[in-house]
Parts: sequence; C-alpha cells; structure tokens
Amino acid sequence: MNAFNPPEKFKLYTNDLKFIEKLTDNQAGKVFKLILNVVNGIDTKPNNSLLNKAIEPIINRLKKDIEKSNNRKEKRLAKFRKKRERLNKLDIAKNCEKPPHLQTDAFYEAWSLWCEHKKERGRIPTPSTTKLQIDKLATMGEAGAIKTIEYCVLNDYQGLIDL
Repeated sequence: MNAFNPPEKFKLYTNDLKFIEKLTDNQAGKVFKLILNVVNGIDTKPNNSLLNKAIEPIINRLKKDIEKSNNRKEKRLAKFRKKRERLNKLDIAKNCEKPPHLQTDAFYEAWSLWCEHKKERGRIPTPSTTKLQIDKLATMGEAGAIKTIEYCVLNDYQGLIDL
C-alpha cells in the first residue's frame, strides 16, 4: 500500500456506543480524540492502560476498515487505469472502412473527433457499431456527416443523430 490516505468517512458501530456510554465524559473525549487520530494516521496511545485495553478492539477494527477502503480504492483506480490505457491504444478512426466520398481529410478529422469523444466517455464502439455509424453518415454526404458529428460532440451525445 502507498502512503496513508485518511478516509473521508468512517464507521462507529453501536457496540462502540455501548462501550463509550460506560466511560466518563473525560474518558469518552479522550477515546474520541484517539479514534480521530487513528483515522487520520496519527498513531497515539492513551496514558491509561485500562483505557488502552478497552479501546484496542475498536482501533484495530478501524484500521482494518481503513485498509479495506484503501484497497478498494486502489483496485478501482487500477481497473480505471487499465481501461484508460486500453482505450488510448485504440485508433478507431483509422480501423474502419469508409466509402470513397468520405475519404477526405475534413471527414477524417471530424470522424477522429467523434472517436476521441467516444473514448473520453469510456465507450469503445464495436466494429459493427462503427460500420453502421459510417453507413449512416455516408447517406448524409460529407458536409452533413461533418455537421452531425460536430453537433453530437458539442452536445456530448452518446450516439449520432440525424439533423
């Protein structure tokens, strides 16, 4: 695990409340401060050994909860990075066949913009989707296809629409 990342939130269970209710206000305050220190990565121990023994299960559980939370975050980040890396390797714009009247620099630029938009949204079009989209754009002519792509990207659409 990397550097300690304090959680945004943490759980105190009803069992903890039962324990804390048995303490004096002064002791409960010390316990709460100790819990906040643990949650923020500051490892301190109370001066009172009896209090230390009593609070140890709560502290151990908090540490385990924080570790689980950080592990889940790391797994989600790793999954996101892997997907982003896979998306960045793809060049969807080049890997599709276009009809002759759409094989222009202007259309390629617009189509590349659309493919980049799809990658940014985390949606990789399948080859069959790409073919259907190209076929749909081909019926609009070059100017209509470019206008449609630019409109759909500008409005953050998931798919291409007829204008």
